[in-house]
Amino acid sequence: MIKIKDVEEFLRQYKQMKVQVKIYENEISTYDITGVSSLNFDHVGITGQGNITSPTEQEALKRKEVIEKLAQKITILKSRICLIDLAIKALSDIEQKVVIRKIINQEPYYRMCGDLHISERYAKKIKKEAIEKIRKTIS
Repeated sequence: MIKIKDVEEFLRQYKQMKVQVKIYENEISTYDITGVSSLNFDHVGITGQGNITSPTEQEALKRKEVIEKLAQKITILKSRICLIDLAIKALSDIEQKVVIRKIINQEPYYRMCGDLHISERYAKKIKKEAIEKIRKTIS
């Protein structure tokens, strides 16, 4: 079972996950396989296991592996982001505002409570109930 503190930490990482997706997408664009110079078969050799030893093809294969790993990381992060989005959408309006502002945006209670016209005590109660709902949703 997921702990409340783990749920809060998961939510705090929301913005960083979105940024990381953009970073990985940018990295993929820099590893464009077509950027490898055209194949030159002058120095191509084949090992005993049938592996190609052309430096150009080896570079292309390395780039392809990097791109596949980055794409896998993007997929994982996007699924986590989607899970958080769905869990937050299941909350009431006030619960969404409290979770987003207090946990994701890490706003202090005094500012958030003043803007929402609620007491700090009530905001803490809302946050606790919302985190419990999210915990159940993502478990």
